[in-house]
Amino acid sequence: MIIGDVVYLNSNSNVLMTVSYVLGQYPKNEHEKMLDNKMREAGYDDRDICCTWFSGSKLETAYFKEKMVVKTN
Repeated sequence: MIIGDVVYLNSNSNVLMTVSYVLGQYPKNEHEKMLDNKMREAGYDDRDICCTWFSGSKLETAYFKEKMVVKTN
């Protein structure tokens, strides 16, 4: 997966999310390196992702294991 891909959870295909970050994928600046470190400390591995989506008018963000999501076509 890459940033910008549209995905949904294996358990809920009703909510479409956008991949906003992929752990270990080309960290270019200090912020991205810091995010990689924080995700690894929380138990995530390379290729796990951060997603964003709207719940009504509220922007949501969460981290997911790669195997928990499916990329849309």
